[in-house]
Amino acid sequence: MGNQKKPPKDGDFGTLEGKKIKNENDFADGHKAKALEDGQCVICSNCERIRGKFDSELKADPELDAKLKKLENELKDLPEGSDAAKKNIAEQKQIHDELILRQTIDLEPKVKAFQDRIRRWRSQYD
Repeated sequence: MGNQKKPPKDGDFGTLEGKKIKNENDFADGHKAKALEDGQCVICSNCERIRGKFDSELKADPELDAKLKKLENELKDLPEGSDAAKKNIAEQKQIHDELILRQTIDLEPKVKAFQDRIRRWRSQYD
C-alpha cells in the first residue's frame, strides 16, 4: 500500500496545481502518490495526475474510468492521514500501474516494427 508520510509539523503538505495535498505515500518502486483535495491522485516521478496522463486510455475503457472516478470521489471525503485514505491511494496507484503496463504492451509491436525497418535499411548499406 505504500508508506504514508506523516504530515509536516504545521500539518500542511502544501498544494499542487492549486489543489491542497491531503496525503502523501511513498511506494517501493520509487513513486510518490499525492492525494489532492478533489480526490485525484498524482503519481510522482514526474507528478502527473493519473486522469491527465492516461486520458485516452481511460476514455477507451469506461469501466476502468468509472472505477477511478469512484475512488477519486471517495478520497475527497476521507480524513487526512487515515488508513482508508492510504488504501484508496494504493488502489489509485494500482490503476496507474495497470495503465503503464497497457501503454508498454501497446508500444512493444511498434518498437519491434521500427527495429525491423532499421535492420532492413542498414542491410541496404552493408
